[in-house]
Amino acid sequence: MLKARLKNRILRIADEKADEYKKLGYTITDMEGNLIFAPEDKDREIAELKRKVAGLEARLAEYEKQTEETSAAKVKKKS
Repeated sequence: MLKARLKNRILRIADEKADEYKKLGYTITDMEGNLIFAPEDKDREIAELKRKVAGLEARLAEYEKQTEETSAAKVKKKS
């Protein structure tokens, strides 16, 4: 027997049913409370990806600024 938990609902399930409850987003533990499976935290993952995108956008803006400065310097040398 295993336990399946989703928000405030805790169910006792047969071992064979664990995969079905995993697909539904349940956290699966054994009867002693040892974690067997935990679903991904979508909100945390979204926040992490947004943070990465913001960092990459900043790096891109810095690169574009450097490229413009380099191009401007080359144009001045040619003149």
